[in-house]
Amino acid sequence: MLVVSLDPNQGEELDKLAALNKLLLRYHSPNCGHCTDMEPEWRKVEKDSRLEDAGIAVVDANVGIVDTTKHPSAKDVSKKGVPTIYLIEGNKMIEHEGGRNAEEIVTFALQKKGQSGGKKRRKTKRKVKSLRKKKGRKRQTKKRGNKKTRKTKRKLKRKTKGKTRGKK
Repeated sequence: MLVVSLDPNQGEELDKLAALNKLLLRYHSPNCGHCTDMEPEWRKVEKDSRLEDAGIAVVDANVGIVDTTKHPSAKDVSKKGVPTIYLIEGNKMIEHEGGRNAEEIVTFALQKKGQSGGKKRRKTKRKVKSLRKKKGRKRQTKKRGNKKTRKTKRKLKRKTKGKTRGKK
């Protein structure tokens, strides 16, 4: 099994690895308490033979690498923070959103095998549907708005007529 640790100046190596292999990638920071707490569990992930059987390489990258790599995960992690775990195949990636124990991480990698990139497609479809709904709502609110303005105009006319009659 391929297990790699990358320092901040090895961004090109991450790009090469992502192009050639399926990766289970963890971005971490040595100064982060969550990352140091997760370290023993990550070592168990690195030793898990199921990942080797599935052909998934394990990469542990220092978050400082985001400045020197071109992979899309680097842009994504800079918005989210660390520790962040991705299953990567080429430029396609799926973020692990489960627990930070070894069993959940390995299960995630094995279940998502062959499904990289599916998450992004679902989000795109949802956005399209929500835009369609919003357009329909805008049309309805415009019609409702016109009715409301007509009613308020009528009420104002009635009020002003009543005031002028009372003063005479």
